[in-house]
Amino acid sequence: MRTIIWACLLWALPAWSQSAAFSDIMNNALKENKPVVISFSGSDWCLPCMRMHKEIFDTDRFRQATAGYGFYNADFPRRKKNMPAEAVRAVNDSLAARFNPEGKFPFTVVISPAGKLIHSWEGFPDSGIESFYATLQTIRNDYGK
Repeated sequence: MRTIIWACLLWALPAWSQSAAFSDIMNNALKENKPVVISFSGSDWCLPCMRMHKEIFDTDRFRQATAGYGFYNADFPRRKKNMPAEAVRAVNDSLAARFNPEGKFPFTVVISPAGKLIHSWEGFPDSGIESFYATLQTIRNDYGK
């Protein structure tokens, strides 16, 4: 019974709140030939980042739109108590250098399992959340063709 409860709790969490290592996410993406969404956020200082997580990433609609994706949240908090481990910070810094060198927040990218940039969004998707979801679904449907 406890296993069922844990499985339900883990499913209810956004994919990146589970502490999977980026290398594990990429290995799984390569094995399953699926793209990966990376969210660059400042969880304790960036108000649009907080809004994006609350209104988009933490929703069932987002989970449906991104079925078949890998996920990673490259978080850059400022408060010492929220800092991730040094190894996680190093991965996040490396990802930022490659995909977000201008330090935009929030910034969301979709990459291939090989690490090639497929699409990116700067800021909260003011063009509409549905457009954001539609683009994710199109990428997923077209990926690997």
